[in-house]
Amino acid sequence: MKSFGIWTPALVLAVDMDQFCSSVHATVTPATRKVAARIAELRHKQGMSQEALAKKAHINRVTLARLERAMHPPTLDTLEQITRALGVTLVDLVK
Repeated sequence: MKSFGIWTPALVLAVDMDQFCSSVHATVTPATRKVAARIAELRHKQGMSQEALAKKAHINRVTLARLERAMHPPTLDTLEQITRALGVTLVDLVK
């Protein structure tokens, strides 16, 4: 079990990272996985690297990589930035 602690004068917090990560992954839905795959597919079709798309969408490359791997659901704002950068609509992401 991997864990780490955070100490503040008022609070000591120990976090079980395996449990935290599995609970985060539990919130990822099939729709999130579909959108994640579609973002990667559209990016590849346009011959763009993650770095190029992230820069064009004004998001962090690590954030884009995590979205494409469906590690967490994207916000609507992030999806809007990505669709603009790809020149597609939100509907195109769920086709």
